[in-house]
Amino acid sequence: MDGEREDGEGRPAVAAATFSLLANEHRMAIMRALAAPGEDGHDPAGLTDRQVYTADAVGPPTKSYSELKAATDIRDNGQFNYHLNELLGTFVRKADDRYRLTWLGLLADHMASTKLETDGVGRAFDADADCLACGATLRAVYTDEQFFELSCPDCGIGYEQMHVAARGVESHTDAGLLRAVASRAHHERGIFATGVCPRCSGSVERRVVLPPDADRARTVPQPLVYCRCTACHAPDFPTVGSLLLAHPAVVGFYHDHGVDLRRTRPWTLPFAASDAAVTVESSDPTRLSVRARRDGETLVVAVDETGAVRGVERDRQ
Repeated sequence: MDGEREDGEGRPAVAAATFSLLANEHRMAIMRALAAPGEDGHDPAGLTDRQVYTADAVGPPTKSYSELKAATDIRDNGQFNYHLNELLGTFVRKADDRYRLTWLGLLADHMASTKLETDGVGRAFDADADCLACGATLRAVYTDEQFFELSCPDCGIGYEQMHVAARGVESHTDAGLLRAVASRAHHERGIFATGVCPRCSGSVERRVVLPPDADRARTVPQPLVYCRCTACHAPDFPTVGSLLLAHPAVVGFYHDHGVDLRRTRPWTLPFAASDAAVTVESSDPTRLSVRARRDGETLVVAVDETGAVRGVERDRQ
């Protein structure tokens, strides 16, 4: 028990010591310089065809000592060398007289960039999709806190919520942002469905959560699946149907009816975003069935309390 307590108490100290290395404007300047591409927009070192297949060459761009120093405003050699050496091993790696960010360095730079890019990024617009419950036009809102939300302004149903980094949002039109969010939703929920965290690759626990009061107006379109990473504790709350969109039976059903789910926005699919598509067969234990209908054929997917598929039926009427 003592060993566990010491380990738990030691983690914050290690984290504090690690991030304290970045608490200096010169070191952050070195980090930003290493993260930046060359003037032509490409890695200044370039990659040969052979290097493309070399694992060590796949990663952040590299810079020579002179390139790196020239990209910063640190003119004193001793000061530059001191701060560069402080970063080596944790955030920066040196190999063959070239420097590059480690993967931890990339994450740290991403966090720093995300903080710097928060001002004036908010926007709101009407989405080109209607609420499946009341028919009103959905409203998309992206805040200065870099949080995207898609909901119905009339009945209040929420269809999508996720963090989207400002760096990516700035490159998209409104329609492009919706496509990006839809792609992220497909990708991340598909990974969560396999029991793996899309953020840290840790093991994920899942459980279906039914609305606490069936008579109360719902603010979400379906029963939810509470997904929680046991390693980084990242949560997600997809609808039951959206968690199943990557299942082979669901993909195959829609493909047979001419629908490529990868290019479909989940909030436009009743299977993923309509309460009418879900039947609660039992609450103890939790058992659900989710239905998709296309061209006279019905797909019924049976789901247990963890959101796992327990049976699939197709019926043409």
